[in-house]
Amino acid sequence: MPTILVLTYNHKNGHPPIFNLNLKKELLSLNNSKGINTLLHKHEKEIVVFPVPDSGVCRTFNTKAEFETILKERN
Repeated sequence: MPTILVLTYNHKNGHPPIFNLNLKKELLSLNNSKGINTLLHKHEKEIVVFPVPDSGVCRTFNTKAEFETILKERN
C-alpha cells in the first residue's frame, strides 16, 4: 500500500489524494493554517501516481456554484 496515492489525468494531479492510515496522526495534527500539501511535500518520494482515463478527478467542487455546475452537467 502506498503512503500517498494521487490519481492523475493527462499528467495533471487529481484529488483527493488518498493517504495511508499510517499518516493519520500527521493529518490530524496539522495546524489549521497548513493544508495537506504540507504532507504531500514531506512525503514526496513516497507518492504513487496512478493515471486514470477520467478527467473528473481534476474537477473541483469547493463551492456551492462549482457543485451545482457539476450537477447540471449530469442531467
